[in-house]
Amino acid sequence: MSATCPSWAGVYTLRWDLAQVCADRAPPAEAVTSHLARFERPAWSVRPWPKLAGVNGRGSVVIETQPAQAVRLSLLYFPGGRARAVDQLERLAEAYQGLPVSIWVIEYPGCGLAPGLPSLAANHALAQAALRHIRQQHPGRPVLAHGLSFGSLLAAELATPAGALDGLILESAITRFEDLLRGQVRRKVSRWLDWAVGIELQDGLAALDARQALMKAACKPVLILQGESDTLTPQRFAQELREAVPCSPQAQLVLVPAAEHAQTLELQAGRQALKQFLSPFLSGRP
Repeated sequence: MSATCPSWAGVYTLRWDLAQVCADRAPPAEAVTSHLARFERPAWSVRPWPKLAGVNGRGSVVIETQPAQAVRLSLLYFPGGRARAVDQLERLAEAYQGLPVSIWVIEYPGCGLAPGLPSLAANHALAQAALRHIRQQHPGRPVLAHGLSFGSLLAAELATPAGALDGLILESAITRFEDLLRGQVRRKVSRWLDWAVGIELQDGLAALDARQALMKAACKPVLILQGESDTLTPQRFAQELREAVPCSPQAQLVLVPAAEHAQTLELQAGRQALKQFLSPFLSGRP
């Protein structure tokens, strides 16, 4: 986050772009397989993404906690800001332990181990390519998206056009990026000085709006996991997102006691809510 203070006005401007949301770039020669080798469990399968037409998925990984022939559900996972795909493996494998799912963890282009430059269009193209591949390889298998924090904005975008996904999981979710930054300003400075801080979003961040995306999505099941102690993405974000879902009975908002930001699946209450939400998909009755 950068800030400037024009002398004529004494007003701060916070400027954010995708590079500030990115995970640190890894050395060019660093191989994905060297990271996966450190993540070995007898019952888990972890591998790089297969080659997808038109995109470079370097750094993205697939994790399965059961044998491939037992998998009944595919899930596209969008990490939070500044998190690499390989850094998500432990928490995901623990959260989805015992469930017959295939989790496609995205490495955002231009971030971490992925080549190129940070770009929302590249993020979307990569997710769409993975979605097409899964649909072609496993017709009839439900496909959901799971977005954590910044990733919740991208997961919600993938839910449009209507029918693209069979369900959606939003964890420690954001309504708009500006809402997130404005909340930080009010906590760290003062709500009375809110007027003195401007926010400038670049690289398309201003256009991301999870509420609008949910309004355009199909009437599909949505799980919103919110930590009761989360001050970065407050409960009002989760409530606004729940209200934006076209079919409100399809949206579940679960408050996880004692959970701070991005910790809902580290606690038993959050994991139990996740398993209950996925149960109809795994039994063939979404």
